[in-house]
Amino acid sequence: MKQILRKTALMIILAACGTFAFAQSEEAIALPDVTTVVSGGALTAGKDSVPDYSPALPTVEDGRVPLPQVADSSDGVSAPEPPVDYGDTLFRVGGGVHMGFPLGDDLVSGKIALDATAELPFTDIGFDKELGGEAHLLLGGVIPQSDVSGGFAGELSVGLYLRFELEDWFCLQPSLGVGAALTHVGGSTYFDPDFLLACSVRFMPQAILDGALEFAVTPLVQIMPTADNAVCALGFRLGALYAFRN
Repeated sequence: MKQILRKTALMIILAACGTFAFAQSEEAIALPDVTTVVSGGALTAGKDSVPDYSPALPTVEDGRVPLPQVADSSDGVSAPEPPVDYGDTLFRVGGGVHMGFPLGDDLVSGKIALDATAELPFTDIGFDKELGGEAHLLLGGVIPQSDVSGGFAGELSVGLYLRFELEDWFCLQPSLGVGAALTHVGGSTYFDPDFLLACSVRFMPQAILDGALEFAVTPLVQIMPTADNAVCALGFRLGALYAFRN
């Protein structure tokens, strides 16, 4: 009998605890009352029935959602500017000095000769290469040693060049030309044809690149097949050229 009473009391206690826990949980998860109004066959919710999402999703009058403003962290870094187009070169003119070293016992270089240069680009052939023509007027040159006193030498040469743009400020320009050398000694004037092989090394300083000014160092070989006492002369030119562009 006592065991039956004990079991009954235990069941009553467990039932009371369960009822209390259920009541507490039901109160914790209770939803707000929803009031509805039926008007004209349409079912609408009350004002406080739907949670206010405006703090998480703000809206403006036009209905668009404003994006958050992000601070600028570029620290002044800007996108690289496109390369400058300097236009096509119409022609180049310039000048400098020429020094020759004849290979022969009977010849000397008259003096440091003045050199005037003109270049006319024909066409661009791709891969930063340019084909063109050039002309040189040389005032001074190689004359026989026995007639140095009172002697005069000059030369006009024309040829073709191929220009290789290796960098924005540097290029190579090999050329091949023919010339007519004029020598006046002892009251007589002589014309001698010759061939010229040259290769200009051009520098275009960045500070004056817009002005298209070039400094040239040009080693050359001069071959004079019909001269009596000269077969070949080595030389070089130092000068500067200015390019005119459209």
